Amino acid sequence: MPKSHPTSSAPILLAVGLLCILKLGLTLALLAGNPLVFLYGDGTEYVSLAETWYRTGQYARVVDVPENFRLPGYSAFLLLFQPISEAYRYATVSIVQMLILHVWLLLVGLWMQRRFGLASALVFVILLSLTITWIHYPATIHADFQFAVLVFSGLVLWLEALDDNDLRVGLLGGSAFCWMMAALTRPDLAVFPVWLLTSLAVTVAWNRLWRPRPPIDIHGQIVVLAVVLGTILLWAFRNLLVSGRFTYTVVLNYAVNLFAADRSGPDTAAGAVRHTDLALLDIVFGLARHVRTLTGEAIPALIKIFINPGRWYLHRYSEALGIEIETAAVPFEAARGLGLPPSELAYIAFNIGVSILIGAMLLLFLWRTVKGTTVAPPGWVGITVWVLLFFLLQKAAWGAFDPGSGPRYGMSMYPFIVFLGALAVARPLGRAADPSGAPFGSP
Repeated sequence: MPKSHPTSSAPILLAVGLLCILKLGLTLALLAGNPLVFLYGDGTEYVSLAETWYRTGQYARVVDVPENFRLPGYSAFLLLFQPISEAYRYATVSIVQMLILHVWLLLVGLWMQRRFGLASALVFVILLSLTITWIHYPATIHADFQFAVLVFSGLVLWLEALDDNDLRVGLLGGSAFCWMMAALTRPDLAVFPVWLLTSLAVTVAWNRLWRPRPPIDIHGQIVVLAVVLGTILLWAFRNLLVSGRFTYTVVLNYAVNLFAADRSGPDTAAGAVRHTDLALLDIVFGLARHVRTLTGEAIPALIKIFINPGRWYLHRYSEALGIEIETAAVPFEAARGLGLPPSELAYIAFNIGVSILIGAMLLLFLWRTVKGTTVAPPGWVGITVWVLLFFLLQKAAWGAFDPGSGPRYGMSMYPFIVFLGALAVARPLGRAADPSGAPFGSP
């Protein structure tokens, strides 16, 4: 069992407790003003699926029309709340999700404190909690929160398995379960097996050609690859049985139209699409045909996701609370000309300031990694960066072709980014805990 930092857990408990009080208080105040403030847009589709599923036993929005668009993970979660009166049902979901968030934050914070010290744990808990997406979407009726928690929890268990031989089977089993549920919650992992297969091939080649001692562990990569790929194929087979189409989700059809459309005409959305028999190939070929769009718009798309004034959230909150903001219906560019009220300026400054602070912590981590002063094990950093790169490239490509991308698309990436930033202040185990004075992860 790896050694741990022998510090008190009281600061983590206090930080998470205060954050829970503040965010749960805001959630309750908003729900009092509008019980459906967190139910809108795509969330209504998950609600429809859960209600039909509960009444009829069929996973469908309409009886006898099997669903193959939305994945079932989040709707299955909503099934738990169907016995509650409709008047309170989805307000209850919002409150429960907010409580789940803070229990999860506490568990991850305690894990980080044990592994990397109190400072890194506090940085993770506080910075992640202060991002606008992790304020709003944990209470929202949507699959984003569940997916983000599952993928990062799967990563944590995977990393733990690298260094704990006694509990490796159990940790990898827990990681596999998280990744399986994530694959059944959102379609973001559709091409993740290819990404993992690439890393597995590189790792195997590295172990054989350079023969490091000890060799880089491949068990976690194999388990996650097998589980994600198996889950995708099994759900595709389910769709074949109920709808006659072997497809993981027909969301891929929208991606084909988005990425593979012929953009040479005046109407890019209605451009002709050349189909193969495999949606993933259509997407890859489409991206290859539009490399200029991808390379030119990817970085601005990521900036839009991570550095965003987030005015929509403020306006929705103010409406629920009965507070009038003069610029609520005015586009940002026009509102700047009219002069934003101090409350809105402060809100925007807070959102952008938190994003800049997270970016600065990430840069500090990269700088310390280059200097060789980061105490995190290289294998942990490599896996985390590889998974994060997948989500960054995925969201960058999506944002480059879809101008509607916003802060919500960064939600699943924030835990990975903030985790790496928090490692910038991680400290090695002291000599009192480790007589050799060797940092964590040293041989």
